[in-house]
Amino acid sequence: MNADELRQLDFAWLWKGRGKTTEVEGRILLELLDKVDRARVLELGAGNGRLTPFLRKGAETYLGADAVPEFLQELAQGQAPFSPGSLFAANAYHLPLPDKSISVCVLVRVFNFLDEPSRAMAEIRRVLVPGGTLILGVQVRPSVATLVDDLKAFLENLPSREPLTLGGGERVQVRMTNVPAWQYRTRELLKILSHEGFALREVRASGLEDYIVLRRLPGRFFLRLSALGQPLSLFPTLFLLLQSGKGEVPFRWDTPLKFVCPACRSALTRPPPDLPELRCAKCGYRAVITKDIPDLRWVVVENRSGKDRQASPSTT
Repeated sequence: MNADELRQLDFAWLWKGRGKTTEVEGRILLELLDKVDRARVLELGAGNGRLTPFLRKGAETYLGADAVPEFLQELAQGQAPFSPGSLFAANAYHLPLPDKSISVCVLVRVFNFLDEPSRAMAEIRRVLVPGGTLILGVQVRPSVATLVDDLKAFLENLPSREPLTLGGGERVQVRMTNVPAWQYRTRELLKILSHEGFALREVRASGLEDYIVLRRLPGRFFLRLSALGQPLSLFPTLFLLLQSGKGEVPFRWDTPLKFVCPACRSALTRPPPDLPELRCAKCGYRAVITKDIPDLRWVVVENRSGKDRQASPSTT
């Protein structure tokens, strides 16, 4: 999915009246962060920033990235000031970060929109320190949500629609909100993560707070319910705490983080006289900086001579 498709997401409409869901998901994230090294936390797919305040509270150093620079600019305007470089546009398959430079990567409601999740998970593992943490909030099937959707499709007499709860393969393309996405069976999701070197450490379940008839219940009720984890596998959303490899040597976080070229991973420099851009001397890549947010996206595109790497609007 490319950035133009993602721009169709209307966050104001999508999250209207769903404050309880944001509260529960944010508190789950804080509890999970309390269990890991949160020295440098990357939120990949920050979107409108609904969960960003929770992550900034739980992280010692916060970084936020998204494939759509406009989302980040809106995010920055609606929250407490960010330090320069804390927000940047990036492609999930080509992160502009050095190897072993992040302690935690958080993706909530992002995995389902990845066309090639294995590639993204491999890239995330590259930037995580040995023993680093991936926190993944993902919608799975079967679940209460797919059952409701199937019942709605039946009542609306949509015979061409394949049932999500019992039908389909391990991965089925659906439409979440107004953009295409993928839904996975839990076993397929765990298979992908295991293949890319992530070991499951804890499961939290959520999603019932999203239904109008249950929204009057206090957030702490759903938080306690989420701690049951795996037995609640039919809940719409799972939060997975995963570990990347094993930590061998304590990592020093006093080293400043510097962006690298997303194309060749060489160092980026800012040319004189302080032009609003970053450049790679090795391959010529250039990233424009707008309102303190560098656009560090990179994508492989096709031309007549074959595959050619060049800067263009990112895909997630």
